[in-house]
Amino acid sequence: MFVGRSGEESLDLPKAAFTEFKGGDYRLDEVVGNYRWTCQMMLDEEYAFRLTGRYRHATFAEARAAVYDDGAFMSRYTDGLLFSQLMWANHAAALADYHGSFLAGLEPGAELLEVGPGHGLLVAMAAERPLGSVTGWDVSPTSIATTRRALAAMGAPDVKLEQVDVLDASVTRRFDAVVASELLEHLDRPAKALARLGLLTRPGGQLFINVPVNSPAPDHIYLWRRPEDVNDFVVAAGLRIVQARAYPMTGRTERQARAGGLTMSCVLTCEMPEEGR
Repeated sequence: MFVGRSGEESLDLPKAAFTEFKGGDYRLDEVVGNYRWTCQMMLDEEYAFRLTGRYRHATFAEARAAVYDDGAFMSRYTDGLLFSQLMWANHAAALADYHGSFLAGLEPGAELLEVGPGHGLLVAMAAERPLGSVTGWDVSPTSIATTRRALAAMGAPDVKLEQVDVLDASVTRRFDAVVASELLEHLDRPAKALARLGLLTRPGGQLFINVPVNSPAPDHIYLWRRPEDVNDFVVAAGLRIVQARAYPMTGRTERQARAGGLTMSCVLTCEMPEEGR
């Protein structure tokens, strides 16, 4: 099994990507069925987006009521999103960057935080490396339960999951690496969240940020139209962009995605500036 980066590179996924479908109470046919259900739901969202030019929900409270607090929905949706990491070109490319560049560049013993771990694959990958600690925060207890179930199946027991609202979190601890993958578009106050993520990162620490543009989903709220808009948003938060890439949806080039206002994943590796600089 591998994921490709626009057909140019491939990456052998770590063990976590496979045991999800073999361990615990997961069954492959069930996961595949949930992936198909997710794809159909996304097509419905895309249709509505093309008609209205906006996402379905405008506030986090709306998305939480419709998605995050519905355990049955979340279970199916999380399965679908996990499988999309293998099947959708933009998701696969972002995952390749995370594993092959971001994680590979962290020092042994580094402490990593992911806010909104969702399907759990990113923290599971991090737990396979010689890091000091791997922590996941989520505001929804239903989401945490779903992530914990996935991590148990992936055999990643060393991930600490905590119910924390990043918008209200006290900055009593800083991390060497902070991950916000497909998080900010789920929030109605993404600027405040990104500022808090910066405060949670030690000076000189690294941030992995993955933000999709033109990407309708049942829990997406904040809409960015272009990769440049995402870059400007990140710089305005006081972060230094080390690397920025835009990966188009399956079957489209970046040029085609830009021209058609189609989905792209904007993947940024950022650095928290040293204090006083």
